[in-house]
Amino acid sequence: MTEAPRTAAVLQPGMILVADVDGTLRGPGEDLGEGVAAMLRRIVECGGMFVPASGKSVEHLAALFSRHKVECRVICGENGADIIHRLDGSSWKDITVSHPDERARIRTHVIACTACNSWEYEEPKESIVTVHFGTAARAREKATIWRQHLTQILGHGEVAVYVHDDGAVDAVPHPSRVSKATVIALLRGRFPGVPIVVAGDGENDLPMMQARGVFTVVCPENAHPKVVEAAVLRDGRRFDGRYGVGVVAGIRWACAQYHLMV
Repeated sequence: MTEAPRTAAVLQPGMILVADVDGTLRGPGEDLGEGVAAMLRRIVECGGMFVPASGKSVEHLAALFSRHKVECRVICGENGADIIHRLDGSSWKDITVSHPDERARIRTHVIACTACNSWEYEEPKESIVTVHFGTAARAREKATIWRQHLTQILGHGEVAVYVHDDGAVDAVPHPSRVSKATVIALLRGRFPGVPIVVAGDGENDLPMMQARGVFTVVCPENAHPKVVEAAVLRDGRRFDGRYGVGVVAGIRWACAQYHLMV
C-alpha cells in the first residue's frame, strides 16, 4: 500500500474532519483539485486531523492522498467495511468487517446479471459491490431491482443500496454492521470531546452524519435532500457550489466555528 505522509507522533487534534470523497471532495471521475488538497493540508498543519471516508478501497484512498501530500492517520474505505489507522505509531492497523461467503455469492450473481443486462461492475470488495449503470437516472431506476436481486441471492433483507451521481450503485450487505458510522465511533473513543465535522453528499454518508458525537455536518450543492436535512439537524448547512467548490466553503466555515483558521 502507498502510504500518505506521516508525522512522528499522534497528538490530540483540535478538530477532526471526516469527509466523503466522490461527490464531495471531487466530482465523478475527477482527481482531487489543488484547492481542496491545499485546504486539507492546511487543516493538518493547523493541528486538525483529516479522515477520508469512502466506498473506495483503503488502498485507493491512501494512494490518492499520498499523491496530493495530505496526511491521513485514519482511512475509512468500502463504506466502513475496511478501516485502517496508525494512531498508535507509524504502523497501520486494520479494522475489517468481512463476509467472504456472501461476497462469493454476490460475485457469482453479479457476473450473471451483468452478462444478461450489459451492466458494468467492479470486482466485489470486502463487504460491498459496485455496479455501474451509465447514468445517475438509470442507476436510480435500477437500484430497487438491484436490491431485490441481492436480497434473493443472500437470503436476507438486510441490504442497502446507495446511488451515486456517476451512475454507480453500491450494495452493502448488513448495513447495521457495515457503515461509515464505524469510523466515527473509533474517533470518538480515541479523542473524546474533540469536535468532529462531517462532510458528504450521498445517502451512504447519512450513518456517519447521524452518528453520536458528530458536532457539525456540511454538504455541497449537489447533496441528496436527506443529507441537507441531516446537516441542518447537526448545526450545519448546504453551501453553494457543486462538489469541491461548495464543500471547501462549508469546511472552512465549520473549521472557523472551532477556531481552526484554514
